[in-house]
Amino acid sequence: MTPSSAAVRLAEIDAPLGLAAHAREVSRQSAADLLALQKPDGHFVFELEADATIPAEYIFVNHFLGDPEPELEAELGEYIRSLQSARHGGWAYGARRSSG
Repeated sequence: MTPSSAAVRLAEIDAPLGLAAHAREVSRQSAADLLALQKPDGHFVFELEADATIPAEYIFVNHFLGDPEPELEAELGEYIRSLQSARHGGWAYGARRSSG
């Protein structure tokens, strides 16, 4: 398989020739890399990962609906705190567990 012609055409927008050529090559290589991960029957398998947003929203909705789950929420709270930055106290979107 090859990258779609639309993706290749996108790289041909008014840009310096070197940039357009680089964008085309990156597009081709990205498509090839993705296709190399495709399973023989056509599907892909990737890790499903959530940042702190989904478990936090789950806790919020349960409380909003008046149906808290204390044991599960305690576990989710541990997970949410494990994603919290030691440096600034916040949560980065899509952040993995880290010390930063």
